[in-house]
Amino acid sequence: MKSINITTTSKVKTKKNICWDVLIDYTHFLYRHKSSFDYFEVIKDDDDLQIFYYETKLFPWSPISPVKKFISIKEIDHNNYSFRQVYKDLSSKTHAYMKVNMLEKTKDNIEITTKYKIEVGTFYYLLRKLAVFFIHLKTKQMWEEDKEMMLERLNSNLESEKVCLGPQKKFYNSFKREFDNKIPNDFKNEFFNLYE
Repeated sequence: MKSINITTTSKVKTKKNICWDVLIDYTHFLYRHKSSFDYFEVIKDDDDLQIFYYETKLFPWSPISPVKKFISIKEIDHNNYSFRQVYKDLSSKTHAYMKVNMLEKTKDNIEITTKYKIEVGTFYYLLRKLAVFFIHLKTKQMWEEDKEMMLERLNSNLESEKVCLGPQKKFYNSFKREFDNKIPNDFKNEFFNLYE
């Protein structure tokens, strides 16, 4: 398996806590990144671990685009303003790895370094310059949407508020909440099989 390695640097003038909150927040995905995401569901969310299932358009600027389905695991290091994330493509079974580090260079001047390692087959590897071009278009669009949200929060003095919070599907929460109702102790069988 071959891989494509990419590093990007993003810069924004905002407060550190606003930038960090947007970087680790997923509640805005379906609202700010609606052109990129077809579906998004949280499987588990702890303070330093997030697991997602989502469907994303490869070409969000196009009305007709193939959709890729992923499971993603994100480990967050709040103390060092960094996280690492792995994506599993549910069709190709390949992985993509991402590491993000946020640094306040000077007061309210934030720099984010993102490193990607994307597993690809030989065909995509041979066309990697074209693949990187399309990856750049997609990630740049998402960065512009994130940056816009950061600046909105800064200019509206909304340091600790999420301005795009909407209803979230949390698979683990629904499991905890609903499982005993779905299979209660007095479970009624419609069919029964015995295996010996």
